[in-house]
Amino acid sequence: MIGIIGAMDIEVNNIIANITNLEKWEMGQLSFYSGKIEDIDVCVVKCGIGKVNAAITASLMISKYQPQIIINTGIAGGINLDPESLFVCDDLLYYDVDVRAFGYKLGQVPGLPERFLSNKKIKEAILNVLKNKNIPFFEGTIYSGDSFLSNSTRLNDFDIKKEAAVEMEGAAIAQVCTKLEVDFASIRFISDRLDTSNHIADYQSFETEAAMRSSIILMEVIKGLSI
Repeated sequence: MIGIIGAMDIEVNNIIANITNLEKWEMGQLSFYSGKIEDIDVCVVKCGIGKVNAAITASLMISKYQPQIIINTGIAGGINLDPESLFVCDDLLYYDVDVRAFGYKLGQVPGLPERFLSNKKIKEAILNVLKNKNIPFFEGTIYSGDSFLSNSTRLNDFDIKKEAAVEMEGAAIAQVCTKLEVDFASIRFISDRLDTSNHIADYQSFETEAAMRSSIILMEVIKGLSI
């Protein structure tokens, strides 16, 4: 089974609409939708915005459905990336975790890896699907934290030399998957570029379109994965 987690309705509704043999399971305020897409077992859920929401949802999904893979999808802010760019995650870390006083790297949670690495085989499979479909993409690091960043000031202590993305859920999902030994990956569509004068306007303009395009591309990825 492939687990799919997005933060907002617009990031998951199109995927849910394509599930056959649909079943719904509710826990508190969360609704999990399971069934098949192209004969592949899937479970899709909207987690809500932020790290705690994401971690709760990923934990419940793993406990209830035991997915082999969890893919985090949706929109993100871009660093050296323009709106409408597709971004495939290499690794994730927190931009708002700092325990360097005790010898850890910036962004590292004590007792866990410096960065949460996307599963190599899954990432390669995703890239093969995108290449076969002639869908352009970028690769790099995702920085997660509980703030909507309008500029890159919070990231000044990180050595960012190429394209990257910022959002509010991915590293938390990756942390849960790491602790519970479930493979994970992340595909994000860039809705806005940090450090531009029209950053907020871009987000408002591209949010819905970017989320929809992200879900459409993820549908192609699901169909191309062998689980």
